[in-house]
Amino acid sequence: MSVKQLIRTRSGEKMTSLTPLKAIRAQCLECVGWVANDVRKCSSPKCSLYGFRMGNLK
Repeated sequence: MSVKQLIRTRSGEKMTSLTPLKAIRAQCLECVGWVANDVRKCSSPKCSLYGFRMGNLK
């Protein structure tokens, strides 16, 4: 299941189709300044999305 959503990207805004996990990943990327490696190194374990940031619950 995916939903069309307007998201912010490194180069501006874009309309895209997002699954729930892709939406979480997009939010995490925005949070860390669009540096993909920094999503893995996230230092905010109290964030409600923290457990889902790598595509699964850990």
